[in-house]
Amino acid sequence: MTKKRNKAKRLKLKQQKKVVPNLIDHSFTVDELIDISSLIEDISNDADAGRTVLKWLIAPLSIEDFYNDYWGKQPCCIKRHCSDYYKGWFDIKEMKRILNENSLLYGDEVDVTKYLNDERQTLNPYGKADLKDVLKFYEDGCSIRLLCPQKYSDRIWFLLSKLQNEWNCLTGCNVYLTPSNTQGFAPHYDDIEAFLLQMEGIKEWKVYAPLDDASVLPRISSHNFSQSELTAAPLLEATVEQGDLLYIPRGYIHQGKAMEELHSLHATISTAQSNSWSDFMELLIPSALETVISSNVGFRESLPRGYLGYVGAIHSDKENEERARFFSKMKEHLDIVFQEALTQIDTIADQMGRNFIIDRLPSILSAEEQECSFSGCPEPKFTVNSQIKLIKHGIVRMSIEEGKVVLYHCMENSRKLHETPISPLEFEIDDAESIEYILLSYPEFVRIGDLPLENEDDQISLVKALYEEGILMFDKD
Repeated sequence: MTKKRNKAKRLKLKQQKKVVPNLIDHSFTVDELIDISSLIEDISNDADAGRTVLKWLIAPLSIEDFYNDYWGKQPCCIKRHCSDYYKGWFDIKEMKRILNENSLLYGDEVDVTKYLNDERQTLNPYGKADLKDVLKFYEDGCSIRLLCPQKYSDRIWFLLSKLQNEWNCLTGCNVYLTPSNTQGFAPHYDDIEAFLLQMEGIKEWKVYAPLDDASVLPRISSHNFSQSELTAAPLLEATVEQGDLLYIPRGYIHQGKAMEELHSLHATISTAQSNSWSDFMELLIPSALETVISSNVGFRESLPRGYLGYVGAIHSDKENEERARFFSKMKEHLDIVFQEALTQIDTIADQMGRNFIIDRLPSILSAEEQECSFSGCPEPKFTVNSQIKLIKHGIVRMSIEEGKVVLYHCMENSRKLHETPISPLEFEIDDAESIEYILLSYPEFVRIGDLPLENEDDQISLVKALYEEGILMFDKD
């Protein structure tokens, strides 16, 4: 009787298992739309801005359901039946403006591609991507990929800069213009989480599950697959129309083709590249090993004489005392490395954070932030009673390096990756507590006289140095 009850219980649990759809169909009403200007202007606290933008991006999915059911796990298409959902964000007119007003280079900021006879071709000529020439390629059936549109589009810049605060890692964008009834790229998978925003037209997408375990959450993008390699049926087939969203996790093979009657324009927001546990541990383990080698003489002792006579593939199925001692000693060493690694986790987190700050987009300042910062008021009169705060959430990372406090910030970064080298700030170790106090108090203002430094001159001097870097603002009230 007990076995029957247990079997019935397992069957009931199986029946109650949540069914997660790959296709979400929700007709948005006019009242549900978020106005472009209100989305930009109403976000005053950057700590919440990323979550607000993500909520808009994946609506009607909740953020909790998205992270639990889809993020890194499976693709989904959100059909909204609302062609105005992305109105004002980006269109073909904006793409033409960018090409016409800027000297973009083929291969660097513009790609021309074509997919014919099961082969992707990159047709980039040398030199500047002139608008007339680009349009000629397009009329000849080529897809146009605009790389780094955030450098020239303030609204794409806004989207990415806010989403970076949600994901805490580099977030980028490409825009793809595809002529009707054509495909620009071969089937492939990427090493990023991809959000495809259909700005204009229609595209038919096929998304396939990873081919094997090694392709799940890959760390590098794939080669171009031939159609014959895609033997399994697509996990998701969707007609993505203007206003819809397609989310594709890392490792999921995908291909898209514009419909016969309409061109397609979509923006792909990408994130989570090189931001896995493995990337963290690739920094952590060598650092821990280097430390224990220098501090523990046992790691520098010679290996046992004759160990090759009992360790190796031809000895792997044998058991003897010498082999057991070797494995026991290796375990002792690994335990020491493990314990040291635990002490360095915060240091490596600062290193990952520093790399993010170096890569991330500069933050967009509101009119009030500009007015009350170095850009709008280069010489304010600070006193111990002046109130100051960090100008934006997440723009600074503090670390301790070689006995110095080092600050990395993104306010002078370019909108194109690595276009402007970063110049970190160095302070004495005595300033660490006061800098921490300012950073951890955000979004609240703090009184300069309350900084934990010994005298007023030191307090004001520190604030001025940070202010002149553009990372602080004062309370004009």
